[in-house]
Amino acid sequence: MANQIEIDCGGVLDISAVSQWCEQAHTALHTGAAIRLKADELQRVDAAGLQAILCLFLSASKRDITLQWERPSLALQQAAKITGLNEHLMLA
Repeated sequence: MANQIEIDCGGVLDISAVSQWCEQAHTALHTGAAIRLKADELQRVDAAGLQAILCLFLSASKRDITLQWERPSLALQQAAKITGLNEHLMLA
């Protein structure tokens, strides 16, 4: 297995940014390496962004790939809590 790969969530992960973010996630999954999600600058995330992150978590779990957060922002934590996804996204 390769080293750890970082996926940067940027400042906005909404429907306009999800397609590009998913491409990065897909590429990272196919390496088989552990994945670190950098989310300290994420200030706006919508339902599409949360869904994309959840898909990444589910896919990584199926492939036995370690996935961890690097300083998830308060905005991300609040959005996950409001939608009931905080436990599924390991933000609880």
